Amino acid sequence: MAGTKGMLFAVVLGIALVAALAAWMIPEPPQRAVVSMERLDVAVLPFANSSTWPSAGETVGARTQARLVRAPGIEVYSRAELNALLGEHVLGEIGFLDPDTAARIGSLTGVARLIGGTVYSVQFVEQETTICEAWSGGQCTASVPAIEHSVRVLAQIEVVNATTGRIETVIDAIGEDTAIARLGTVFIGY
Repeated sequence: MAGTKGMLFAVVLGIALVAALAAWMIPEPPQRAVVSMERLDVAVLPFANSSTWPSAGETVGARTQARLVRAPGIEVYSRAELNALLGEHVLGEIGFLDPDTAARIGSLTGVARLIGGTVYSVQFVEQETTICEAWSGGQCTASVPAIEHSVRVLAQIEVVNATTGRIETVIDAIGEDTAIARLGTVFIGY
């Protein structure tokens, strides 16, 4: 069950983080559309985990990276690419991203923004409910016991200018979602 809960919060938080990042990176003023004519090169660094869920930071970082890869106009450097360009020692020293390290990564890779942060809370709730198993004439004719699985993930995301090392924005992101599964079935997440 712990693995399914992990998948659950990973998907939810990934969606919330990408939405928050997209809103920050390409804002749209009222009455005008903004079309990015440049490619934005970013790298997603490992997220710290101060929640009680093991590997929450790794999962959120991976989900954020996956969502950014699918966003138009954004090129994402993977951790493996950064390791090859910079050597493991530079990224291994990053406990937090200081301006000198950020600027060094930017100058050596051409990455414009570094994205990282901290997962600080994962709240998971299960409660009994029912789901309709049979319908007739638009009415439920047979209900069965079920479990409602809810997750709420809170994280802080930092977007750092890789040229200057300046933190450009800090986003408090909240992702939450709910799924219902029939009692006795294996819940595999969202």
